[in-house]
Amino acid sequence: MPSNAVSGGPLHERVSVIIDTLYEGLISSDSRAIETLRRALPNNRAELERHYPRTAAELASWHQSWATACQKAFADLNVDPDRVREVAAFIPGAMRGITSERQLGTYSDLDQARRGLTNAIVAYLKNSGTP
Repeated sequence: MPSNAVSGGPLHERVSVIIDTLYEGLISSDSRAIETLRRALPNNRAELERHYPRTAAELASWHQSWATACQKAFADLNVDPDRVREVAAFIPGAMRGITSERQLGTYSDLDQARRGLTNAIVAYLKNSGTP
């Protein structure tokens, strides 16, 4: 996610941009290819690092870049940095679940699911910082 993708604007807008940007990225053919390759890798971190050290390093750098982008996205708002880290930890998995539903076919309204996730994150982060 570009670091300027969510600069400025109210909390709800920033969260919505993050969710929508990830959704669009995760439904791309490039992302589906990456996910397919990742499924073939060991899910045990030590085993991944031992057998595929460069791949493990790249995945670790993605994680760090994502965490940094999330911190920057909310740095000027009154939100608890610990909550931002928690949200940064679960958003990728939540978004993979929503995109998986899209790929598998579903009766759920996935736009509604994204709005609900956005609203839940906003409620969790809103005014969570120090007074």
